[in-house]
Amino acid sequence: MHGEYRSLLEKKTFTPVEQASTGPIGCRWLYKTKHKSDGTVRYKARLAIKGYEQVKGLDFNETYAPVSKLTTLRSLLSFAAQNKSSRGCHRVPQPRD
Repeated sequence: MHGEYRSLLEKKTFTPVEQASTGPIGCRWLYKTKHKSDGTVRYKARLAIKGYEQVKGLDFNETYAPVSKLTTLRSLLSFAAQNKSSRGCHRVPQPRD
C-alpha cells in the first residue's frame, strides 16, 4: 500500500491539498492477488475513490470518458465485417446540460 501511494505521488497523479470546506470524497484501497502460471503470487493494491459521492459542479465539472479495450474494438470491427457495413462518419449529437 505504501509503495502504491509513493508511486501515485511520484507520477504526479494527484497533489495533496488542504481540506475543502465541503469535506473530502471517500476512497478505499482495493487489493488483488494474482497467481501466475509458474506458481508465483503477486499482490496488487490500488486506491479508488467512491465516485457515487461526487456532486456535479462541486467536485467536478466534466464527466468521465471511459476508454475502450482492444477486445471491444475487435468485436466491433468483426460485427461490421460480418454485416458488410460500409464505413463512414456518423455524427452523434451530444447532450447539453
